[in-house]
Amino acid sequence: MKKMRNSLIVTLVALAMVFTTACGGSFDASGYITAFMDMLTKGEVAQYAELTGQSEEDAGKDYQEILDAMKEAFDQEGVTEETKQKVVDVYVDVLKKAKYTVHDAEKTDEGYDVVVDIEPITGLYEGLMDEVSGEMDAAVESGDLTMDNMYEWIYSNMADKMATRVDSLSYGEAQSVTIQIVK
Repeated sequence: MKKMRNSLIVTLVALAMVFTTACGGSFDASGYITAFMDMLTKGEVAQYAELTGQSEEDAGKDYQEILDAMKEAFDQEGVTEETKQKVVDVYVDVLKKAKYTVHDAEKTDEGYDVVVDIEPITGLYEGLMDEVSGEMDAAVESGDLTMDNMYEWIYSNMADKMATRVDSLSYGEAQSVTIQIVK
């Protein structure tokens, strides 16, 4: 589970770094980060498209690339596309619940620093592995879980359990993250 979460975080940070390189000229760094965060978390691409000078269709493709990268993070032998999509769908639902505040940008010699306060989502992973582990013995005994379908069974069950938690997520104390936008 920790590997899955870390893979997702690494993927999202890498994508954020790719998409947050700006050119010179008049640039609304805070607006750009807000638009990027809204695209990343809510799938809202209109403002992102406007600020990046691309069509909404192309911005939608950027968003789809992020979802595809998430899906690749769950690429294990024997895991069906349907199950990988189910996991991504849960994360999309979770990301839509994200709470963040983007502050005014500060100009630096290299570009801009933008502070974002993020309220970490809690209640998604707590006890999840215990629940899944608790069902494993019965699944092995019934023949539902074998060496051949182990990852499929685990990912599918975890996605099902996570989906039931989406509406009852809670939030931790806001943490500040500084995003550097380089010219």
